[in-house]
Order: sequence, then C-alpha cells, then structure tokens
Amino acid sequence: MILALSHIDIYVKDLIKSTKLYKDIFGFEISEYEKDHVDFESGFIKIRLNKTPKILFKSSLRLEVEDVHKIVNLLKEKGCTEIVSPILINKTIISSEILDYDGNKLVIWRNLNENEMEKPPELKKSKIWHSEEEELLQTLLKNVPLLFRGVARKKAVLEVENMNEDILISRHSVISGYIRATPDIMKHVTKKHLINLGFNPNDYKEEYLE
Repeated sequence: MILALSHIDIYVKDLIKSTKLYKDIFGFEISEYEKDHVDFESGFIKIRLNKTPKILFKSSLRLEVEDVHKIVNLLKEKGCTEIVSPILINKTIISSEILDYDGNKLVIWRNLNENEMEKPPELKKSKIWHSEEEELLQTLLKNVPLLFRGVARKKAVLEVENMNEDILISRHSVISGYIRATPDIMKHVTKKHLINLGFNPNDYKEEYLE
C-alpha cells in the first residue's frame, strides 16, 4: 500500500548548474544536497534533481507562478529554450512551455483573475434572470475588491434569490440583494456605486438600516 508520493525525479547532467536554476528562478528550498542528487521542498512533494551522464528519461513539470512572462524571460536569460510562448488557453489560463538545460519540459502557467477575463464568472443561480439583471449585478460586483469578489458573488446571488418571491428576478431585487450582501461597514460605499449607475439609494432605505 502506497504511503505517499514522495519525489518527482528530474535527470540532469550538470547538477550544480541545474540546482542554481531551480533554486534561483522558482525559489525552491534545498532540503538535501548529495553528490549525485539534490532534493527541493515543494509543498508535500519533493523535487529531486538526479545527476546522470546521459539523459534517458525526461520529465515534465507544471509550475503555477504569479507572473508567467517574468518567469519565462528569466528562464530564457539563463539559457533555457522556449518552445511555446505565453498564450491564452480557454480564455482563463495563460501558459508557456520551456525546456531546461537537459530537455525537461517546464509548463509555466497561472489562472487569469477576473479583471483580466473577457467575461466574469457566471452567476450560479437557480431562478430566472434576464441578461439585464445579471449584467447589473456583475457590474455592481466589479466594485468589490478582487480578493473578496468570488465570495461576494455567491452571497449576493443567494440574497437576491431568497428575497425575490417570483421565479423571475427583478432589478429591484438585484440591487437590494447586492446591498444586503455587502458587509455593514462597507454599505455606505455602495451608495456611490448606485448613483453612478443612475439609481437613487433612498429607494433602498430598509436595506441600509439593517
């Protein structure tokens, strides 16, 4: 019975040169350094560089990074070979493929954040929303900081649908639900958002008093 996946093996000819590449570019911490191998800590998995005079097996790693273009450029400066320039995949991921000194493939990638996408994530709704009401909520949600927007989207949809008695969502319910879903300490900020869209915050006094 397997206890754990312990290592991913990468075979290299120049152990010192490759160790410097993986350590400096990706920030992996060395956990063990021997004359024939080097272990890097990477979460629950160790990456082991194995020194060998002849590369018989090539590896492929997928590395999620904060800045794909930056990492790709750094790897190229170090002498690695770009085989696929940074491209968009399914309009949600930016990815590139690089070969290290020994032909091991490194897939450098990250998910796009909402601000970079052509369209925001769809609302997970159970009632009927016209496109105008859905676009209105998505527009209002753009005012929520990116870090909290996913949670805010789920909470807002739940508030809107719970307070809307009919199966067809109304514009009034969208705005009311958006205000209710906003933390009390931030509700005053939503008034400016509504005014900018041509709505009167005084029409939603009950939501602001809660």
